[in-house]
Amino acid sequence: MNKTHKRILGFAGLGLVAAITTVAAGIPTPAANAVSSFTDIIQVKIENEESTFELTSEAPSVITAPSYEFRAGWENVGQIEITLVNKDDEGNIIFGPVTIWNGDGQWLPGDRTFDLNLEDYGGYGNFTITGVGEGFGSVPIERILTVRYEAPVEDVDVDENGDGYATVDDVTAEVKEIKTEIYDEDGNLVRTIITGTDPDGKTDVYDKDGHLIISIPGGYDPTDGKVLIYMGGLPAGTYTGEITYWDDQGDQVGRPKYIKIKWGGDKEPIVPDTGGLFKGLNISREDYLITGAVVFMIIGVVAFGVVKRNRSNKK
Repeated sequence: MNKTHKRILGFAGLGLVAAITTVAAGIPTPAANAVSSFTDIIQVKIENEESTFELTSEAPSVITAPSYEFRAGWENVGQIEITLVNKDDEGNIIFGPVTIWNGDGQWLPGDRTFDLNLEDYGGYGNFTITGVGEGFGSVPIERILTVRYEAPVEDVDVDENGDGYATVDDVTAEVKEIKTEIYDEDGNLVRTIITGTDPDGKTDVYDKDGHLIISIPGGYDPTDGKVLIYMGGLPAGTYTGEITYWDDQGDQVGRPKYIKIKWGGDKEPIVPDTGGLFKGLNISREDYLITGAVVFMIIGVVAFGVVKRNRSNKK
């Protein structure tokens, strides 16, 4: 084949390729054809549609009153169950778990407010409210709300004599004794005060080892609803206290009360009850000091007389 024939065939091949390319470019792809032809009837299903479920409360994380309110809100959630458990500071269960609400099949958007009295669920403690449900696509969904319910704390100011007074609210007719335990800043028991509730009651003050320090006439006075918090003999500082109520069978009545004590310290040392000759005499600190001074003077006079007599004998 000569060169002229080869050139003719080459140009013809190029023309055929160009023609085929042009036709192919003008044909729409199947996907594009489907989109352009059926755009107005296509329905798109979102496989990862989100479900929403929340537990909220406007109360602070620590409350001192038993009334408590929280809200549950949801959308596209079914098989809803809300439970509650109350634990102490060591994690031991005080109450529960108990089901607060079971909202089976609540797929439509909704919400509900719950009013609780935490005294009905074990009282003081750390409450965990848990909501669980079935989200879109059978995916489990969970929300947790926590609140700590603790007793209110009363501030007690103590005067220079070591006397402070705390209000007690749960003194019923069955209460025969009120016990106040006082702790230092490190949480160590440093004093126990036992207050009687009968008309002729007294207030006995014990050290950390249970030894009687002083017995003060007069116990709980129902007219003012207060008990004596005696701090004499303790170093200056800030202390905490727990007040509990006891019947004549030795059983605790009601709930404890908590106090915070500010104490400036003694101006003079306290003389403890030795349990010996002067036990039960209710002798004051001033009496001890005066008696000590008188005894010292007597001993001094006697000693001076003995020394003088010995010198006379030597002569």
